[in-house]
Amino acid sequence: MKTLVVFDFDDTILDESSDDWLFRWAPGQSFPPHLLELYKNGPWIEALGAALLYLSEQGVTGEVMRQTINDAPLTPGMIELFQFLESNRAHYDSIVASDSNLSFISWTLEAARVHTLFRTIITNPSTQVDESSALSVSPFHSHSCPVCPPHLCKRRALRDFVAEETARGRRYRRVIYVGDGNNDLCPVLDLSASDVAMPRRGFALEKRLAAKVGSCKAEVVPWDSGLEIQTLLCRLSDEQGE
Repeated sequence: MKTLVVFDFDDTILDESSDDWLFRWAPGQSFPPHLLELYKNGPWIEALGAALLYLSEQGVTGEVMRQTINDAPLTPGMIELFQFLESNRAHYDSIVASDSNLSFISWTLEAARVHTLFRTIITNPSTQVDESSALSVSPFHSHSCPVCPPHLCKRRALRDFVAEETARGRRYRRVIYVGDGNNDLCPVLDLSASDVAMPRRGFALEKRLAAKVGSCKAEVVPWDSGLEIQTLLCRLSDEQGE
């Protein structure tokens, strides 16, 4: 059986938040007051859609966005980690679970030439008629989780993915969850004792887990670099005799 490695995107694969790109693209690096208010108070998916429409009206095309994203910095050690996972596909499956959107994530992974590594990307769908039209973002799903944003519960999405893979005859030995933020807490608390939660040091997920000592069944291993994640994977592989 393989190990499933789940990656968040913002501040995990990417060494910044893709939300910040919206402000870089905006004239004067800001938005009109009504959009700032919507962005501050949400719903986030509506704020993102309104911001993208405004940027399109200001002449910020999809091509401009993509060219900017081509230079987006990945977190240190991530490329080396992805190369390791690519070389060891017999032992690992990799997916992305993010509250960003499909375009931002796909463009980033394609620019880094690592997009073929990932079996799927769990995120909010995005569409664009052509390069000059506004990017449109829609919710990933609806759910009843009381702690997650209404457009995506990563716990449910990850459960659904694993169930679908199991139905196809693909079972996972363990799940390694790599993330940083508040919306990673829900899926991390759903991990089992054989799994590993990897919160990025100094970020919200590490702090939330520290405040909930004993609530996470999985082993908790903080990280700074993708190379530390690779070290953890190698350690587990050695213990398993793979």
